[in-house]
Amino acid sequence: MTPQQLKNSILQRAIEGRLVEQRPTEGTAKELLKKIQAEKARLVEEGEIKKSKALPPITEEEKPFDIPEGWEWVRLDMVSMQIGDIDHKMPPTVLDGIPYISPLNFTGNGIDFDSAKKISHEDYIRLSKKICPERGDIIFPRYGTIGVIRQVNTDREFLASYSCCVIKMLSTHMDKKYIRYVLESPITKLEINRYINKTTQPNVGLKSIQQFLFPLPPLKEQHRIVAKIEEIMPYINTISK
Repeated sequence: MTPQQLKNSILQRAIEGRLVEQRPTEGTAKELLKKIQAEKARLVEEGEIKKSKALPPITEEEKPFDIPEGWEWVRLDMVSMQIGDIDHKMPPTVLDGIPYISPLNFTGNGIDFDSAKKISHEDYIRLSKKICPERGDIIFPRYGTIGVIRQVNTDREFLASYSCCVIKMLSTHMDKKYIRYVLESPITKLEINRYINKTTQPNVGLKSIQQFLFPLPPLKEQHRIVAKIEEIMPYINTISK
């Protein structure tokens, strides 16, 4: 088994609720979802985000596997603060400006901002009003290397091109690393294949990403799952060296 196959196996066990024990004292995902919905409603009322459009209910036929009692199947948009992209028109490039990154600037496990195209500060201000990447957000390519994600680990100013969407999370109610691991897991690859538009340039639409299936455990269990994954991954990484 290759290191990538081992990683996929670990992530699959994690999202099936088989990596750590369930603890009823930690509450339920249904209770967590109510808190998330209340927080999103508050942000809508305060004008921080726009109200999400209603998503189709999840049918039994859609669910790819069983999850533990106390978990919930939800759609990605239901546990995200915002999933969006910027205007689909490349602004003029400048020699010295704000990085405008695309998947071409992804390195082995990060983002090379120095190699990215640069745009003016004025265009950055204009475009960032729609959505602006911040620390902890997920950059999700919608074209080319679809789903090969990066999590932002910097406070520098930059924009992600319209070939990507930005996934923002509610850090008070969700473990951002848990969301990242779900998006790197086999279930997201299944969702990409389910929704992909197989045109000349295969792509996945923003609305489709918002509808991706997402296995939701209680918050404390999310933390324990992340801790277990990060305990195991260093051993897997040594195999590839």
